Amino acid sequence: MSILKTKNLSFTYPQISSVHHATINDISFSLDSGETIGIIGHTGSGKSTLLQTLNGLIKPDSGMVFLNEKDLWENPKEIYQKRFKVGLVFQYPEYQLFEETAYKDIAYGPKNMGLSDEEIDLRINEYSALLGITEDNLNKSPFELSGGEKRRVALAGILAMEPDVLVLDEPTAGLDPIGRTMLFNAIKEYQIKTNAGVIIVSHSMEDLSKMCDKLLVLSGGEIKKFGSVKDVFLDSAELNNLGLDVPMVTRVMLELKAKGLDIRSDIFTVDEAAKEILNFFSQSL
Repeated sequence: MSILKTKNLSFTYPQISSVHHATINDISFSLDSGETIGIIGHTGSGKSTLLQTLNGLIKPDSGMVFLNEKDLWENPKEIYQKRFKVGLVFQYPEYQLFEETAYKDIAYGPKNMGLSDEEIDLRINEYSALLGITEDNLNKSPFELSGGEKRRVALAGILAMEPDVLVLDEPTAGLDPIGRTMLFNAIKEYQIKTNAGVIIVSHSMEDLSKMCDKLLVLSGGEIKKFGSVKDVFLDSAELNNLGLDVPMVTRVMLELKAKGLDIRSDIFTVDEAAKEILNFFSQSL
C-alpha cells in the first residue's frame, strides 16, 4: 500500500541572486509501507529540494504530495501536523539541534504532539537506547557532542515522534564504519517495529545497495531512472552518462568476469561477492 506518493511535482526557487538553486520538475513516484527507496544524483540535481517538499517545508508550484492517500496541502493551516508523520533528518544535524540538553531536544517533537510526560520519557529512553545514546550524553548540551553523536540525537528526536515516513539526507556522512552500521541497524529496527517507509539520500552506492529496495536517479531536477536496486545498477552505462557509478564491489566483479572467471556480475554488496567467489572456487576444485 502506498504511504507516500508524489504526482507531477514541480518547484522552482525564485531567482533572487546569482546563486543557483536546484529545482525539481514533474516528479512522480510512490513509497509503500515498509519499503526503502534510495535517491541518488549529483549535487544540484534536486535531491534536497525534493526531500523538503515531502514533509511540507517547501510547497510545490504544481503537482501534489499524498500522505496516506490524502493531499499533504489539503489544509495548509495543519501542515505542521503532517511533519510529525514525515520525519526529516537533515544532512547537518547541528542545524536542527537547539535545546539546552540532548534530552530536551529529543523531547521537543513529542512534546509538540501533545504527548504526556510519561510517554515522552518512554520514547526518549527507547530510541536513545536504540541509537546508543548514553544517559550522560542525554544530559549534555547538544553542542558538546561530536558530529556522530549529534546525528544520533537528531535521528532520535525524529524517531521519538514515530513518523510513518522517515526521510534521511546523507545520514552516514562523516561516520566511521561502526557508526554507519549502528545507524543503519537502528533505522532497520525502527522500520521493522513500525512498518514505516524510508527514503535515503546518499552518495554511497554501497550503503544504498544494502539498505534499499528501489533507487530513484535524479538529474537536472528530473527522474532519469526509478526501479529495483538491481535494475538501476545493471544499467551502468546510463549511470556513467549521468556521472554516477555502481558500487565498488560491482566494479570488482565485472573486472573478474572480464578476466575470465565464470561468476555473476549483478552483485552489489561485499557479502554477496564473498559468497559468489567462494562458490566459484569450491566448484573449481
